[in-house]
Amino acid sequence: MALATAPGVARVLLGALALALALASGSVAAQDARRLPAFPLDLVAPGLTGYGLTMGPGDRLERFEVRVVALQSGMGPAGSPLVLVETRGAFIDAAGGVAAGMSGSPVYLDHAGERTLLGAIGYVFPDADGRLALVTPIEAMRTQTATLASPPPPGASPVATPMLVAGLGARALAMLERTLHEAASHPLTLVQAGGAGSATGPSAPLEPGSAIAIALVRGDVDIAAIGTVTEVVGDEVLALGHPFLGVGPSGWILSPASITAVVPNRRVPFKLGTVGNEVLGAVLSDRPAGIGARLGAQPPLLPVTLTIDAGGERTVLRFEVVTSEPLWPLLVAVATLEGLDRAWQRMSPGSARLAWELELAGGPPLRILEEVSHDGDVTLETARMAGAPLALLARNPFETPLPTGLQLLIEVDDQRRDGEIVEALLETGPVRAGATLGVFLRLQPWRRQSEVHALTITLPDELAEGAELVVRGAGEPRDDEHEGGIDTLILSYAELLTVLRERPRSGDLVIEVQGADGRWQVLERRSFPYLVRGVERVPLVFTEDTTDDEE
Repeated sequence: MALATAPGVARVLLGALALALALASGSVAAQDARRLPAFPLDLVAPGLTGYGLTMGPGDRLERFEVRVVALQSGMGPAGSPLVLVETRGAFIDAAGGVAAGMSGSPVYLDHAGERTLLGAIGYVFPDADGRLALVTPIEAMRTQTATLASPPPPGASPVATPMLVAGLGARALAMLERTLHEAASHPLTLVQAGGAGSATGPSAPLEPGSAIAIALVRGDVDIAAIGTVTEVVGDEVLALGHPFLGVGPSGWILSPASITAVVPNRRVPFKLGTVGNEVLGAVLSDRPAGIGARLGAQPPLLPVTLTIDAGGERTVLRFEVVTSEPLWPLLVAVATLEGLDRAWQRMSPGSARLAWELELAGGPPLRILEEVSHDGDVTLETARMAGAPLALLARNPFETPLPTGLQLLIEVDDQRRDGEIVEALLETGPVRAGATLGVFLRLQPWRRQSEVHALTITLPDELAEGAELVVRGAGEPRDDEHEGGIDTLILSYAELLTVLRERPRSGDLVIEVQGADGRWQVLERRSFPYLVRGVERVPLVFTEDTTDDEE
């Protein structure tokens, strides 16, 4: 799939501005006289008949019959009702019931001699009659008053949203599934599919029943959900009839989708298709009653170049990731695992060096170096590390980061480069506050001769009885460290960036002292050609004349 032009700072800022305007309006859908009237819910009664629309194979708009069974009060988003319906017709029969990917399919009923919109197919009963579904009322989708995802009705679940995935192997797919399981408000159906469509011309205009894709990643890796359009009014689009991930404000790619088949399934059949390479707009809202998108809006995207050197061969993946928080670091980690698996092609011990260069709007790039050594699966450990500093940035409490580009270089080999701190001894016995003393360290590198290192440190003047000297590998967390191994109190976004740039690497050895009051001070930091593991604690015994000397 061809990538769109990499966004610069202006593009990201415009995308963020569009998101802010959408949130300020309180509702993505704008009032418009062309909108179909909503069917009055107080007139919903068993036996009413109408029809629904959804995209079928060959991108043919399929019409299916709908019969109202009951109005289920208080079961929908924010306590709104849902309408239980039975679906019928050749398309439903061929599919074996309501299929995953039909969420958002509009349902129409006649009222007072005119066509009205009841709502969107939103929920099904996986272990019951596959023709039964629950319709989310269109007024709930238009107002989007709820701010949190509501639990589905008993026995029902949102019509599964097929996540079409291309360019991922089994392990990266499993990591993605775990990631989405933790991030989404309801289960998603992952489907291995072909890459994005190759058509370069404009897609057909969206209309109710059209298939759409909600893309999270596109390029050498494609991750996108398939759903159905409920309503198009001007440049505003409503779809799904239930949440996608349930995160509220969002900023995802809205693209066209092409349906190639409906795959029968014992539990819930699902649509299979491809994702178009055109960016139609941006999904700006992900609420319990559905998603809201704006045609022509540009979602903020992070272009990523992932370069992996392994065994003398170079593998390069290029893709774009939505910058929705906290998803983007997790998606980068998933794509990194895929790149490593393509390059390394095995699960084995080894070591890796990582170098990030993250471009940020309004400031200099953030450059970080780190090392990984693992005795079992170096590629999985490296992929996890690839997203770790990005997650700290994405979850910071100070400012919304605006990443505009990421270069990630990884060198991986099958040599374990790690060593254990075996022993730490002081040159002398009792010590004085403010004194200089020697520290002898014995380290055991993996399958190499042990090493003895002599270091000189100076103790702080204010130390007293109860203090302790701690020697540790920088990757070993302290008991009171903040998230991500950051042991510094951070008070601003600028301080966070400084800490990320200057934080010790896992290949560093840190000598620090903890006073009796629990406060820490770093005394020495030294780099080694291997990752340092382990922690040694040495209680400090002070001479009896320490106080006299201080006076």
